[in-house]
Amino acid sequence: MNQLINELKRKILLAVGIGILRIIDDTKKIQKCQISLMDNETHSNVDRYQEYGFSSVPLPGAQAVAVSIAGSRDNSIIIATEDGRYRPLNLNPGEVTIYNQFGDKIVIKQNRTIEITAPNIKLIGNVRIEGNLETTGNIDGYGYIRDSATTNTKTMADMRNIYNGHHHHPTSQSPPNNLM
Repeated sequence: MNQLINELKRKILLAVGIGILRIIDDTKKIQKCQISLMDNETHSNVDRYQEYGFSSVPLPGAQAVAVSIAGSRDNSIIIATEDGRYRPLNLNPGEVTIYNQFGDKIVIKQNRTIEITAPNIKLIGNVRIEGNLETTGNIDGYGYIRDSATTNTKTMADMRNIYNGHHHHPTSQSPPNNLM
């Protein structure tokens, strides 16, 4: 009887563990990882489960929470990861951020604004902003930006062409000296 109780106790103690990610393989339908759970206890080919619609590839050295199915470390899955080396700090209650190790991040703020911090932002497809766009840098629209999708049918390139072709004096045929 004591042997059964000790085996059950061992399985309970081994059911959940925190380890260090060593290798992450992102080429499969479910990521496969190598994880070190305890001293000299390394497991390979461990499935890493993620929330639907979100995916990431943690860096080696990140911490992971592993659940051992039926208390067997040879049958573990990773259910969460954390990397305090790069996680942004000091969010306010209710705020959400997506980030990487380079400091690029998207923060959904309490005041219903979204802050994007990155040296280059590339938008693919259509983006509609209901409200004002504020920028401290240049907007390079490759000719497809509209100042108002509901009241203006011309693109920025169309407006630039109209401006560059206009004349300042009724008798002058020369275009403006400062082109747009």
